[in-house]
Amino acid sequence: MSKTTQGSAPQQWQAYLEQLLPLGNLIGATLTPEDKQLEMESFQYLLMIISHAYPLVFNDVEHPDLRPLINNVFILGGPNPDTVYWHAPLSDQGVYKISGWRGSVLYADFQLGERLFGFAEVPGPATAAKRIDDLSIDKNGHFEFILSSTKPDDYQGNWMAMPAGTDYLIIRQVAYDWLHEEDARISIERLDKEALKTRNTVSAVDEKINSLMAFVRNQATIWPQLIGALNKKTERNNWHETPYGAVGGAKGQQYYEGLYEIGLDEVLLIETEMPSTCLYWNIQLSDQLFQTHEFMHRQSHLNGHLAKPDSDGILRFVIAHQDPLISNWLDTTGKALGHMIFRWTDASSTPKPTARLIKLANLDDHLPADVKRITATERKKRLRERLLGAQLRRRW
Repeated sequence: MSKTTQGSAPQQWQAYLEQLLPLGNLIGATLTPEDKQLEMESFQYLLMIISHAYPLVFNDVEHPDLRPLINNVFILGGPNPDTVYWHAPLSDQGVYKISGWRGSVLYADFQLGERLFGFAEVPGPATAAKRIDDLSIDKNGHFEFILSSTKPDDYQGNWMAMPAGTDYLIIRQVAYDWLHEEDARISIERLDKEALKTRNTVSAVDEKINSLMAFVRNQATIWPQLIGALNKKTERNNWHETPYGAVGGAKGQQYYEGLYEIGLDEVLLIETEMPSTCLYWNIQLSDQLFQTHEFMHRQSHLNGHLAKPDSDGILRFVIAHQDPLISNWLDTTGKALGHMIFRWTDASSTPKPTARLIKLANLDDHLPADVKRITATERKKRLRERLLGAQLRRRW
């Protein structure tokens, strides 16, 4: 028996919890000094990670379930507001059937990988990916495919090869129009194991609890440290190409990121050319812990449905603390220092955005005369649609 299963129940519980006590120091070392607001938010962040860990770590690899990975509640790692993420553990020796109905969501993909963020101190690569529209889908929108290391004998249907070392599946469903696109309905079942699920043994539960504590430690440190490293090596209010595609980022996606720092009387003007073709793009803001800014009640992100280029073909955004009544405004949600990320997906080219810090009072001098503006009433309507659309998606 392990150390944590020895002694009385209170002693065992204490042995588990002691593994988390150092996290306050690890979080504090990555934050802006003497920022009490951020310090309190870091404690909230730790509690979020603990609750986030349970459904993921206690998912049974022999009887996997598609469970929420990151969303508007579990905002660690900068989840894309347009995306519903599900996760299931896999064995690279297993045989699985994935099935369901496609819906009308812009696109969905099935990504395999090893050592997902949190499950290991050093995350591993994605190992394979398949888009839902790569599959044969019947006239009713139904699809299914087998996921395994080798294709079953005499099997003629959709199949996805599972490379050695694969230990997880992520499903991303990406929507442009939250209110009107219908998410896919998807299930997973393991075919090479008995359907009957048995009770966990003492050692199995102990192993899972210790794994949960390790998961929390990994997640608690990796994201703030990533922002901290970016803070040290890059200048503020600029864009840089990112390596996320090599560690589990979405297939066919080019990422740019940067740190913004904006005063109350300033705005950051973002501009980019548009590729001739592009399946999907978005821009979003996050904080110093790499938590996506509030996006259900605030316009802290935009995509190709919500924002359009100006008449000169340039796509422009204004990051600001106050609403300048420009249609393509990105709300800092009161955070003067934060993270920004831009995604191009399946694009004919991937232009790098530019950023200019300017005074709010001078903003109009830097915008075309016909830039899309908006009234306060229209803004309220858009925020209401944002809230409704986010809640209508299947996040859980």
